Amino acid sequence: MAIIKLGANSGKGKVLQVVQTVNTAATTISLATATLSSNIMSVNITPSSTSSKIYLIANFGCLDTTTISTNIILNADGTDIHIGDASGSRSRASSRVYNTDERTSSGGGVSSSFLHSPSSTSQITYGVKLSHSSGSTQSIYINTDQDDLDLAKVSRFSSSLIAMEIAG
Repeated sequence: MAIIKLGANSGKGKVLQVVQTVNTAATTISLATATLSSNIMSVNITPSSTSSKIYLIANFGCLDTTTISTNIILNADGTDIHIGDASGSRSRASSRVYNTDERTSSGGGVSSSFLHSPSSTSQITYGVKLSHSSGSTQSIYINTDQDDLDLAKVSRFSSSLIAMEIAG
C-alpha cells in the first residue's frame, strides 16, 4: 500500500485543471467472453508538469442481462491502471457491479476513482472499459436497464468521467 500526501502549504495538491465528459445516452453493448469493450467514456488531459498527478473519478449506471459480474477497468492511453493483482484465472478490474436479480435488471450505479502519476506532459487519454464474467456473449446496458420500461420506478442514469490535474 502506498500513501501519497500532497502538501497544502507548498503549492502541491492544488487543482490545476479539470476536464469532464458526460454521457446521458441509453446504450447497449454486446461483449463476448473475456473480451474488453472499447472505452465507453474517455477524456483527454495534458499535464502541465511531470510531477503532476491526475485524479480520476468515473461514475455510471451499468446493468447486464444475467446474474453475472460486470468489471470496470480504468485505463490511460489504453493501458489498464488501478486494477487488482493477477491471481490464477481471476479477472483484474478497478471495480465491479455484481448483478444478483434473476429478473435481469439489477446492478446500477458504480464508481471508481484513482490518483494516477503519469510523469508526462504529453496529452493522455483516460478511459473506462468493461468486461464480464459470463461464459457466453452478453449485453451490457449503460444508463438504462434491459427492459427500459416507461415507468416511474425505472431509472435512466447519467455517466461521467472526470480528470483533475493536481500539482505535485
